[in-house]
Parts: sequence; C-alpha cells; structure tokens
Amino acid sequence: MTIKIAPSPLGANLAELGPIVRALGPAGADWIHLDVMDGHFVPNLTFGPPVIAAMRPYTDVVFDAHLMVTNPADLLPAYLAAGVDRLTVHVEAGNEATLRPLLQAVRAAGKKCGLSLKPGTNVAALTPYLDLLDQVLIMLIPGGFSGQAPIANPADRVAEVVAITRPTGRFIEVVVDGGVGPHNIGPLAQAGATVAVAASSIFKPGHLGPSGAADWAANIAALRAAGQQA
Repeated sequence: MTIKIAPSPLGANLAELGPIVRALGPAGADWIHLDVMDGHFVPNLTFGPPVIAAMRPYTDVVFDAHLMVTNPADLLPAYLAAGVDRLTVHVEAGNEATLRPLLQAVRAAGKKCGLSLKPGTNVAALTPYLDLLDQVLIMLIPGGFSGQAPIANPADRVAEVVAITRPTGRFIEVVVDGGVGPHNIGPLAQAGATVAVAASSIFKPGHLGPSGAADWAANIAALRAAGQQA
C-alpha cells in the first residue's frame, strides 16, 4: 500500500492559506491536514472554523482536521459546517460517555472520524471506540509546534496501534504526525502507518508560499518514494 501524504499548512506562510491549499493538490497532497489548537489543550492557537471555511473553496482535496482542544463536543458542529471531511479528537479530551456520542455524531454527518493519542497515552485507551473509528492519529511529538524531534522508537508506537486495530477486521487508517521525513517514513510505513502528516519536511525556508509549489511537489514525491521502500 502506498502511504498517503497529508501536508500541514501550519508550516507554510499563513498569510497565503487560500493559494497554498489550492497548490497542494497539484503538488501531490492526498489529504490536507489542519492542526486545530485552542491554546489550552496544547500551547498554541490556530485555525478556527471561519478560517477553514474560507480555505474550503480553494480545493477539493480531503480536509483532515485534528482537534487538539479541551472541549471538542462544543466545537464539533462549527468544524463540520466549515467543510472538513475527516475529524479527529483526542482520546485524552473525554471519556467513553462523551467521546462515543461525539464520534457517532461525526459519522452521522457523513464524515470520517478518528481519535488521537498523545505520546504518553497507552494505546489501550482506544479499545472502547474501535467499532467507530475510521482512523487513529499517533502524535510522535508533543502537540503545539512543528519542527520538534519525534519520540524514541516511533515505529514501535505504530506497531502497538496496529496490533489493536488490525484484529477488528475494519480498515482503520493509521496516521503519524510529528517529525516525519524521508529519514523515518519508511520504517513507519513498514510498521503499519498508512498516512503521514508532514510540515517542515515539505515547507522549507524560502519556499513557504505558493511560489514554492514545485519544491513542495518534489518534497512530497520524496516522502512517498521513501515510504514505498518500506
């Protein structure tokens, strides 16, 4: 299976988001990953629903929203209305009584749903939700800022998640996010990752705006090729 590449425009020039997401499809992006942070669950503040809604007309590439927020249920309707296609919340942001209804609401809206794990969270926390999940997002760095070094042995972390998702018999995307580059995407794919989120390995200094689209295409192709060598 060819690993999907999901650029995160958080690593690009935020003043040009519309033209950036328009250029990412032709550059080879399979998904566009939108890091949503509330400044409380993680120490940064990013895309609100109006920003995502403003980007939506620029592309038909899948919008994959990762809500790193304390109260995801309160924000869910606005993000669904903004035009996201896939929506992931953190397993640490609730419990079975709150997260199952939230995941069910995402599916009822015709969208794909997922749960994310912080680096220190036991993968067993996913177990009560496996029947609902379309994807699991594995944080390889602490949330908040791109460019951080990933956790030790990230491929082992992926293998732990695959060990509980694969026996369900359902296809559940395994998304890796944080510090992914050509140097490590191969082992991550070999361990079972199906989607790689990337920011700093795609958006390089001097090529952060739409004029850098050719550079982005080369970087996306390099990631995909390195992943296929797994």
